[in-house]
Amino acid sequence: MNLYIIRHCQTANNLTETIQGQTDSPVTKTGEMQLKALSERFRDIPIDIMFTSPIGRAKATAAALKGDRNIPLIEADSLKEVNCGKMEGMPKIQAERIYGDIWDKHIKDVYIADFPDGETGRHLYDRAKGIIDRVVREYGNSEKTVVLVTHGGIIRVMLSYILTGSPDISEKMPWSRNTAVYLYAYKKDTGFTTLMENDAEHLKNIKGEEEPWLLCP
Repeated sequence: MNLYIIRHCQTANNLTETIQGQTDSPVTKTGEMQLKALSERFRDIPIDIMFTSPIGRAKATAAALKGDRNIPLIEADSLKEVNCGKMEGMPKIQAERIYGDIWDKHIKDVYIADFPDGETGRHLYDRAKGIIDRVVREYGNSEKTVVLVTHGGIIRVMLSYILTGSPDISEKMPWSRNTAVYLYAYKKDTGFTTLMENDAEHLKNIKGEEEPWLLCP
């Protein structure tokens, strides 16, 4: 099995450094260019099945990848971004002022951050583990290509689980660029092998693409 993991395109909240979590905001013009570039990158790559977060920015990214191809596309709540609770919709600078300790934990390691009236890091990890386990269980013994379209925060714990079977290295995992691509090969006897990480080669010709993606998943 080949497994692609892809982060969503740029949104208005990414651009204004507003915390999104499980809320949504419109795709920007740059985001639309990212989607076009991503679609062109995957135009000739066969995909057998796709899973996407049901949040709009991820669904738009999955739709661009799918195009007019007859690829099964499944919405999975387990791929949603971390629920940031009371912090959702706050500008980053306001969240830093009011919830400084929690925000610092989130940036360092989303697994250890428990959001006010939101989601715990443990629950986020359990969701990430669940979708990877499902994909391995259903497709791990096949030659299929599976795509997961999701969000920056959950990607970090997802990668930690793929590489170590635990959340232990979540803080070492990269913050993904918008529409960044990860690729892993899976074999039953050897597990996952990294083939590509946080790759955004398709964005190299897009001006103004370098938005503050780091801090606002």
